Amino acid sequence: MSSTTSKPINIVFSRNEPRLRKRTTCGDLYTLTSNEFPILKNLSIQRLALQVGGVREPHWHGNANKIIYCLSGSALITIVGNQGEYNTFGITVGQAFFVPSGYAHHVENVRKDAISEFIIGLSHELPEEFNFSMTFGPMSDKVLGNTFRLH
Repeated sequence: MSSTTSKPINIVFSRNEPRLRKRTTCGDLYTLTSNEFPILKNLSIQRLALQVGGVREPHWHGNANKIIYCLSGSALITIVGNQGEYNTFGITVGQAFFVPSGYAHHVENVRKDAISEFIIGLSHELPEEFNFSMTFGPMSDKVLGNTFRLH
């Protein structure tokens, strides 16, 4: 009889894992991808906790659709499509919304007294994220000035 050994699969993660957290002055974003949890295929998950008045920087995902569910609080959402169409709306506890891949979006906590929390599902195990601040970094002051007519 031959014996085989198997490698255990880590199936439990804590939001307190420091490597999962991205902390900003606006709040915390925890991300779990296949890098941390190899069993994930076509899926990753995030938890977003926005401080009072906190705004998740406008961004988009080039390879993943997204669904966001509000766990607590309320938020103002803006989604901008690839052809210039946009929608701004509010959500509260128990509501969810969908963002297609490539659409820019932001989430703003409109609560005056508490954080707002969200669970986010993305349709890729390693979602690409492009923030607005990333797009302006490589541009010179002259290019930005000409683009936005800041003479």
